Amino acid sequence: GGDFAYAITDAEGKFELKLSAGTYEVTAFPDPNSNYYNPRPPQSVTVSIGQVLTLNFTLGFADATLSGTIVDKQGNLLSDIYGFVSLEKETQEFFGPGLGGPIERGVFRFKAPAGTHRLVVHFAPGTRFSPPAPQNVTLESAQTTTVTLTVVEFTSFISGFAKDTTGKIITGAEIRVFANNETGVWQDTLVDRTTGKFTLPVAAGSWFLGYDVISIDY
Repeated sequence: GGDFAYAITDAEGKFELKLSAGTYEVTAFPDPNSNYYNPRPPQSVTVSIGQVLTLNFTLGFADATLSGTIVDKQGNLLSDIYGFVSLEKETQEFFGPGLGGPIERGVFRFKAPAGTHRLVVHFAPGTRFSPPAPQNVTLESAQTTTVTLTVVEFTSFISGFAKDTTGKIITGAEIRVFANNETGVWQDTLVDRTTGKFTLPVAAGSWFLGYDVISIDY
């Protein structure tokens, strides 16, 4: 239903969320600068009126550091780039929502557990550069691993209209158009509700195109 609540743990690690009755997905987000990460997916709980439910989280220890910069093809730091870097396990084990850190002015640094992980870059909407393809990175305990990620500026566009089965342009709808390529780079945009048109900036190459209908005005 869209209800949302959050709390910050106290000195003893305790927290309290005040909720209305219903079913919720609950998770914990450790501070990226701490030595902890959440290795588990969100927990689904159902609470009724007047019920007090106890829910605990066991965090993993982040014993390594990942540091990096975002540069263009000439090796220049892109100081206007913002976003998020996340790490995923090479196996199918879920790493949780808190393993990663923000990109601020083209630079990132955060704690993570030692081992080999899949590094995925997410840029803020409207960024004129394509995020690099996901790649493996190996972190060592008590060590800082530094990476340099080269990105490519968007120089091409995929443009079109959202139409129904009769060929009529659809207006008054919230439709998201997305594209991804073989290396795992993702880009998306919203269709203009007034004109039904979309323009998706992409890098040169082959892309797989899709869409989601979020809502339609009747």
